Order: sequence, then structure tokens, then C-alpha cells
Amino acid sequence: MKSGGATNRDHESSLATRAAWLHYAGGLTQAQVAKRLGLTSLKAHRLITRATQDGLVRVIIDGDVGECIDLEQQLINAYGLDYCEVVPDLDQDELPLKALGIAGAQFLKREIDRGEDMLIGVGHGRTLAASVEYLTRTAAAHIRFVSLLGGVTRKFAANPHDVMHRL
Repeated sequence: MKSGGATNRDHESSLATRAAWLHYAGGLTQAQVAKRLGLTSLKAHRLITRATQDGLVRVIIDGDVGECIDLEQQLINAYGLDYCEVVPDLDQDELPLKALGIAGAQFLKREIDRGEDMLIGVGHGRTLAASVEYLTRTAAAHIRFVSLLGGVTRKFAANPHDVMHRL
């Protein structure tokens, strides 16, 4: 038998999921979600925020990014690549780590979700660290990660061993 605290947490988690679904998938405003679920607007906002922070909300944009797709095809043809993904520039001053991180995380997630036994070699750098930052938790017992590094220097902004540990 579950304790009252565990049951309450399960109910809150379920309510957070429902509130987030109504807001993001259902297109309801937070006020409409609150009314639908019989909550205050503040409670609805907190539940939606909780669902987002708990990783229950994922945003996927399914639109045509023509310039990126054209460039991907040019790179595939020029270098004989099997796969290439070009992401839009988010007007960041330096390396577009957020865009690259999100794209890298989505690629890794797709590969992991295939369910095949895999050995993935991991290098180093800020882009890889950003990809791991945006990677959602997933079961990956069929995946082995190995470091491709021979050593570590002080010049790296992201410690490759920290990245490996997080994977």
C-alpha cells in the first residue's frame, strides 16, 4: 500500500502532465487549463512549469527549413556523407551552441531509440557538451559509450570525462 505522500506525488505528477498536455497540445491558455481542471491560474502555471522542468514536455518543429535542407544535400553530395543535418542560425554571437546542442541531442535520442546494440565513440568539446545538456533521459542499456580521447588538456571548455559520465 502506498503512503499518502507517494499517492499525492503521483496525483500531482499526473495533473502536471495533463495540464501541460492541455496547454501545449490542446492549445489552451493557462487560464483555460485552470478552469478545465478546476484549479487557480497560479496552480496551473506551476503544474505546466513542473512538467517542463521534469522533462515531460518536448517541442518538435515539423516545418520546412528550405535553406538548411538545400545545404544538407550539398554537403552530402560534396563529401559522400550518409547523414547530415544543418540547423538554423539563432543569431548567437559566438558558436550557436543551443541550436547545435538541440540538434545533436535529437540525433542521439533517435539513435538510442532505435533499440539496436551500439557502441558510440565520444569525443570532446562544447558542442558535444551542449548536446548532452539537451538530451532527455532515456533507457540505453543496449548502448555502450567509449571515450575517443587520449588525454585531457586545460584548453577544453568542457571536460570530456564529465560529458562521458553524464552519458
